Amino acid sequence: MKSLKLSVLAVILAGLTVSSVAFAQEGGYVGLLPSNPFYFLKELRRDVRKILAFKEIRKLELEIETANEKAAELRKMEEITPENHEALADAIENYSGQLSVLLSRVEQIKETSQNPELDRLLNLLIINTLRHYAVLNAILLNSELDADIRSQIYDLQGVMMSLLGNLTIRIDSIEKFIDRLENALTVENGGINDLKAAEFLSALEEKMAGEHRNSVSALKEDFLIKLSGQLEGGLILSGDVSLLSLLSVDAGNRQLRLNVLEELRERLVNNDIKTELNLLRQRLLEEILKEEGIGGVQALAIIDEAKALMEQLDEKVGEREGDVNGSVKLLMERAKFNLMQAESLYRQENFSGALGQATSAIAIIKSALNQLSASSDGWAKQAQVLKTQYDELLRRAQSHTATPRVLLLLKNAEKKIIELSGVIRNNATSPERINAAIKSIKLILATLDSLLR
Repeated sequence: MKSLKLSVLAVILAGLTVSSVAFAQEGGYVGLLPSNPFYFLKELRRDVRKILAFKEIRKLELEIETANEKAAELRKMEEITPENHEALADAIENYSGQLSVLLSRVEQIKETSQNPELDRLLNLLIINTLRHYAVLNAILLNSELDADIRSQIYDLQGVMMSLLGNLTIRIDSIEKFIDRLENALTVENGGINDLKAAEFLSALEEKMAGEHRNSVSALKEDFLIKLSGQLEGGLILSGDVSLLSLLSVDAGNRQLRLNVLEELRERLVNNDIKTELNLLRQRLLEEILKEEGIGGVQALAIIDEAKALMEQLDEKVGEREGDVNGSVKLLMERAKFNLMQAESLYRQENFSGALGQATSAIAIIKSALNQLSASSDGWAKQAQVLKTQYDELLRRAQSHTATPRVLLLLKNAEKKIIELSGVIRNNATSPERINAAIKSIKLILATLDSLLR
């Protein structure tokens, strides 16, 4: 009997030595789950490996690996027992604890990303965070999810964003961090599309401040413009499914999706598409009301967020002594009206209406702040990039039978690029106007890219 027990223990320990570094979304070996009575052996193996690691960077690598394993365990728990809320809550708590440890480990790192090993780990950490975020979003799609668990997951996603924000300030330069993010969201995204990339960046934006926040906002802006162009061009995906019809699908964090749709609407030109987005927005609000409920606390939190952003906007306008262009002034007036409506609806206890109006106000204010954060950095380089993109689209158009709309857009793009180059060369206008021109050209090029697919 004793030898049998030893044999069983040997098998368990052998299984525990198999690495689950393979990312949660990619499947692979997961091993014992937190609900298993022998799970402590898995934790013991992890602890022993960490004790034997002496270098801080190696310890960080092990914490990243453990976080990856626990994300895989969480996903597996939700797959096999989605109705077992207690077990799922334990798995979430297990993963949450590891995130706290990982955050603490990042804070202890004294080196910078100039170290090649740390540079590699930072890329891995960002890619894994994106994927873990997607795992949590997938769990949120469970309509039977307990309200407390849903709240836990929202909190977890906030911790993830804090981890990345801390990472930027302590270890990485903002330029390198943005490059890593863009690469992870485009080249190595693991299935994250432009909409979900914009959602992720919107969540991260809330945990950043100052120039770091502006840089994340600028990257999010690029994804929103790309999405806008795809919508303007009526992009049809495989199976004759339109992109527009998918904008309200798979919204794990519905409030975050609502925020992004509001910001997307601000960048569109086509009024018919704006109307469609309004309908999607209403559908999302109804889903939030039905499955999560919209109480006074939730609505008030969004109203307070809008007020805080409005204070930032007023401060920036004040710094310029009112010297801002007409589009910013118009955005301010629209945002103030939406915020006034939100407060009025809140007093009437129409909390879903209040949340909707406050969300709209936030999107409008962010658009204005984005214009006021305009910088002259890299204008000439951006103009050259736009010219290169235009040349490629022109080549593609010439290899097809171009429609009148494509020809008109090409003509408009060429004209705007020539005007932009002249304005930049002569420094003939305000930074906001130049950045607005750049965004306008980006939208035209994104629309052309969609039409020429």
